[in-house]
Amino acid sequence: MKKWLWIFLIVFVLSVAACAPATIEKGSVLICPKYYEPGISVCREKTDASVVAGQDEQEYRAAFLQADEIGVYKSDAESYAVYQGMGFHPTPADYVRIYKRGTQKLMSDMSCNPEDETKCIGVLGNVSLKDQAKFSASYGIEYSINFATQEDLRELYEVGGFLPLMTEFNDYSRDTFRNSRDLDPKAWLDGTLTYDGVAANWLAKLQGDPHMTNWKYFNLFKFETVMVRYFEPDAAKQEEVSSGQASEDMEFDRFISRRDKFCSAYPAGSSYRLECERTFVCSEKDGACYFGGSVIPIEDLPTATPPAIESTPTVTP
Repeated sequence: MKKWLWIFLIVFVLSVAACAPATIEKGSVLICPKYYEPGISVCREKTDASVVAGQDEQEYRAAFLQADEIGVYKSDAESYAVYQGMGFHPTPADYVRIYKRGTQKLMSDMSCNPEDETKCIGVLGNVSLKDQAKFSASYGIEYSINFATQEDLRELYEVGGFLPLMTEFNDYSRDTFRNSRDLDPKAWLDGTLTYDGVAANWLAKLQGDPHMTNWKYFNLFKFETVMVRYFEPDAAKQEEVSSGQASEDMEFDRFISRRDKFCSAYPAGSSYRLECERTFVCSEKDGACYFGGSVIPIEDLPTATPPAIESTPTVTP
């Protein structure tokens, strides 16, 4: 066969291929009525690029799920159902609310990206403890979302998806944690309140505090664990709080500093350290306090000779 004939055949084949309808990923694009009604309108798949929507139709991207996701959609005018399984599903993405299934983790940490409010949020400040003491905290929450009833599905559909649900959850849960006036800062500072104690208190608040239980979407959550990772007196900058609160924070910090300086001779957790701290608290209110079995006037507290530190017995294995 002559060379020019080969060239002609190649050009002809390429031309025919270029004119063939371009295929698109199966199920990825839907053609639906222009005024789509969830649970009522019927869509059809767009099979190739040459298929165009009619005058009263509109193209939509089909809902796509990862393997660990559930899609909530309206199955008819009054009922809801779920899609499961990785891939495209026959409802427009705009009308499927996507959630993670199974146990989820939410972290609060200073390294968190503030834009990812479904997994990682910033440190919680301005936590109000007993006597208006202010602390900061970071924490983790393990939870799962309920899909059990039609009421669950309706609410999951109406709230609009994972991000808006978790944005509301973070607002409600952080306000609940901030109202921790049943926690005593002195107990934290003397070691009788621990990270686990704060975590147990906060888990109970998530499960039963009225601020949470009165939230419209409370029943969508099952709370499994709370872990407190950081819990210390608030070090918020003065410009980040009101002037009145800044004054309270500064006074609280000064109190802690004076107490720690006065009691620095005693190991943390020792009986004399606890007695010293109790004496110092007394000194803030009364004219004389007991320390080491003696009554000591306030003005003599900084120079009072402390009792000997208790010895730790040696235990032979």
